[in-house]
Formats: sequence, C-alpha cells, structure tokens
Amino acid sequence: MNSVGERGGDAGPMAIPLARIGFTGTHRGMTYLQKAALRLLLDMLQPNEFHHGDCIGADAEAHHLVKEGVPGCRIVVHPPLRTDSRAACNADIEWPPTTYIKRNRHIVVCTELLIATPFERSEQRRGGTWSTVRFALHNKRPVLLIRPDGNQVCWNVRSVEKKNACCDSIVE
Repeated sequence: MNSVGERGGDAGPMAIPLARIGFTGTHRGMTYLQKAALRLLLDMLQPNEFHHGDCIGADAEAHHLVKEGVPGCRIVVHPPLRTDSRAACNADIEWPPTTYIKRNRHIVVCTELLIATPFERSEQRRGGTWSTVRFALHNKRPVLLIRPDGNQVCWNVRSVEKKNACCDSIVE
C-alpha cells in the first residue's frame, strides 16, 4: 500500500452533503489551527451524525465543537476499553466499549467521511489516528486530514457515494 503522503490530493469542494462524519485525532489534543479548521468544516458540512472514539484530547475537543456549532447533530461515541483514556463525553448514542482497533474501524464503517487531526504533519507507521486513516483509505472512504498547521489534505473525496452506513453490518 502506498503511504498516505504519496496519494493524490483533491482539494475541491464536497459535491454531496454528508450526513455521517467520523472523527479521529490525537490524545494530545488539537492545535488552535486544527480546531479553527474543524469548526469551519463543521459549519460548512452540518452533519446529522458525528462519530468519535470518546478519548481525552482531540475526541473530547471535537465533541464540544460539534455541540456548540451543529445544534441537533446526533453524537455517537465508540469508547475504548481502557477507562483511563476515556473522555466520558455526554453522547446521544454510546456503543459498547471495545479495543482501539475495532472501535476505530467501527467509526470508519459507520460514516461517509473521516476527518483526522493527527499530532504529526506526515504519516506515522504507528498510532491510532494514522492507522484509522489508512483503514478508511483502504475501504475507499473519503478522508479529510487537518494538519497541525491547519492546512487540509483530502483523499478519495470525488469517490464519495451515498451509502446507508451500516452500523449493523460491520466487518471486523
């Protein structure tokens, strides 16, 4: 598989409004510029559903941005088994806790677009955020990556298809 940094970008506007957005980010939290970019994206996309992993750091920060900026958006959390890294966000729907890998895959499979806010500017071989990005790209999901400097990179955006996301038909 090519590395994420070698894939062709597509910075064009989204052609289809997306109802279900997934999110992955660093436990260290987002930079100010990542938060500002995410706030603008949420304002533009106005999702009906927002899925995240309910961890401290970027997940909790994104949760609050959705609560503030997208009233009426249903928030779905996919918590980790490890309670010491859990943010315990107040969500509309909470999945049963599971391993990081399974939970990250659930987020991808249940959504139409993945937004990622990694700590690093370039792809890392290890780490949940980059692993989730690779899984999404492998499954032909569009990914919008917000780098620490706020710049955005998009992959697979033109291949977005409206699908009935599938929280009942998850492939492990």
